[in-house]
Amino acid sequence: MVILYTVVYIMGMRKLQVCVMHRGGPSASCGAKGSQEILHHLRAEVARLELLCEVESINCLLYCQQGPNVRLLPDGKIWHKVNAQLCAQIVQKLKDDSDC
Repeated sequence: MVILYTVVYIMGMRKLQVCVMHRGGPSASCGAKGSQEILHHLRAEVARLELLCEVESINCLLYCQQGPNVRLLPDGKIWHKVNAQLCAQIVQKLKDDSDC
């Protein structure tokens, strides 16, 4: 795992990880709270703005009750209760930190 983070950091490539775990029930996990839509929205915005940032799904970030959750690597920043407005802030951070 350390090697992966090192490679990502050396290349200057950032990665957004969106938790999509679905454990059932309306509030039990990120997947039940609309994280698939967050994933698609972030992918579309990153592509539209041509940012050098990979957006991928991940199964758990261990903050299920605070989801949907998104993590930025290699920084390690985690956003909780992500919605469309917070997605815009995340994308703005990527733009501000460019050349992400």
